[in-house]
Amino acid sequence: EYSEEIMTVTIPIELPDDHFAMGFYLHEDGSLEGMPIVDLSRDSITIATMHFSEFFISMIADALLVGEFDTGFRPKQDDWQFENDGSYIEPGGHCAGQALSAMWYYCERTLRGAPSLYGRYDNNGGPKTPKLWQDDSRGYRLASVVQHDIDFDNWLRQLNIVLGETSEAINWRAFLYAMLVTGEPQYVGIYNDSGHAMIVYKANADTGTLYIADPNFPGDASRTIRYANGKFSPYVSGDSTSAIEEDGEEEYTEICYFAKSAIVDWPRIAARWAEFDAGTIGDDLFPSYELVCSGEPVPDHAGTGLIPLVDGMPYSKDRMSIFARGGEALLAICYSPTGQLLALDGNHNLLLQPGENRIGLEIRGLAGPGSGSVEYVDFRWLTIDRVTEEVQLTVEVQVHADIRRVNVPDPSAGFEGQTLEHDTPFEKVKILSYEGGDTLGQTYRATWKDVPNEEGDAAHAGYIYLTLTEDGSEILSFEASDTLLYEDGSLREARVQGRGVPRAEDAADPGQFLLTGEDVCEALGAFDQDWFFADGNSREVTRFQCDEYSVLRITIR
Repeated sequence: EYSEEIMTVTIPIELPDDHFAMGFYLHEDGSLEGMPIVDLSRDSITIATMHFSEFFISMIADALLVGEFDTGFRPKQDDWQFENDGSYIEPGGHCAGQALSAMWYYCERTLRGAPSLYGRYDNNGGPKTPKLWQDDSRGYRLASVVQHDIDFDNWLRQLNIVLGETSEAINWRAFLYAMLVTGEPQYVGIYNDSGHAMIVYKANADTGTLYIADPNFPGDASRTIRYANGKFSPYVSGDSTSAIEEDGEEEYTEICYFAKSAIVDWPRIAARWAEFDAGTIGDDLFPSYELVCSGEPVPDHAGTGLIPLVDGMPYSKDRMSIFARGGEALLAICYSPTGQLLALDGNHNLLLQPGENRIGLEIRGLAGPGSGSVEYVDFRWLTIDRVTEEVQLTVEVQVHADIRRVNVPDPSAGFEGQTLEHDTPFEKVKILSYEGGDTLGQTYRATWKDVPNEEGDAAHAGYIYLTLTEDGSEILSFEASDTLLYEDGSLREARVQGRGVPRAEDAADPGQFLLTGEDVCEALGAFDQDWFFADGNSREVTRFQCDEYSVLRITIR
């Protein structure tokens, strides 16, 4: 079990001259692991730990700590391929999480025969995009989550208190002896006013060189720390890649041996890797979101004018606004498959080309109220199919309807007016998109105005809105309306609205959705057909009902 704070244990020893001693955990499988050293003298050793697994103290003659110590770990082979740029949950960077998760993979998987880590999960294991690290979202979120789990800033302050006075000669020999005994890379912490975490994977005692895998420089095998005359030379890097870009590199003068699991919850990293494998990494810490879009304002049933953005969705407009919608302040940044930022027009709309448009979306969020820092949340690849053909939409309904006809008074003829009720005649409504329609994912729409009728004595104005299920098997909701305005000022209006119309089975037209019989009334929410004549007389549906002759047919072509 891991403690909340770092503990120290002092153990009496008898250390001969010209020898070095350090603690090692003995794991159940017989493997060994080094432990950080607080102090070492002829008669005692003080070690740092956060758990009391089985351990022992071992010593070695200084004369044997010579030559090269190589664990086999290599940058651009066993480190992560993405940058340490920070995230929504760790805006200051995730160097420790990046180093520790890479070390875990190497020790627990690569050394047991798994493929090397570098590039394996580029684009989450999909087609490689080496020029775009942002789409390595699972690995990036894993590094941030591990960093978050260890509470890096507080944890580093504790380490500085406990290990800050350890001599550099002890730290130097700890790296050598640990790599000699375990054959595994070691965790190194460096700090000045702030801190940074890296991996030591090789050493040369003759030249006084530690070889470093630095999360700020992924794949860079040229990074080293020098040791001579009992002192480390300052190492130049930064707290994160973004910190280096903004303020330049800085020197870290304190360099310390952090070992591996002595002061880090190793089983917790294993659990986070299991979440990585399941594709759920970070879901408990990063904000949830929904990708939505709009070309021009499109009414939806939430009243926002936005529709879900779904991979593979058809879309007939030549531009699209994309949003990440959730409980946090979020935004989406668009990339091309080559890793280039996609251009937006003056209204922040993404321009779409005819055919398939492959779009990468980096989701970022405001990391805390008033922070002003917009940080990484996630990344998604989507394909938008911009269709260029016009869409023809038709809504047809036939029901029995009660009709009321109202005649206005005609004083010149002595006629006082009357209201007549007709007994359920057949009533039909057919509304089609006179000017074609738009395809917006699973939403279809059409609007028209001033469209002449066939007789040339009136003009149509109206709209049709349809929303389908994601698999296209059913119309979730629909509304259609058409008004025919005659030259004499009279009107003919028709409107139908409803939901839940399935795709017609075995229909010759694959774009046909159909209900018959009493099911029509179950789906219809409104059926209105009102005519207003120039002389003031009116005719309207007062009630509708369904029987075996009723039909509701919607067609998308």
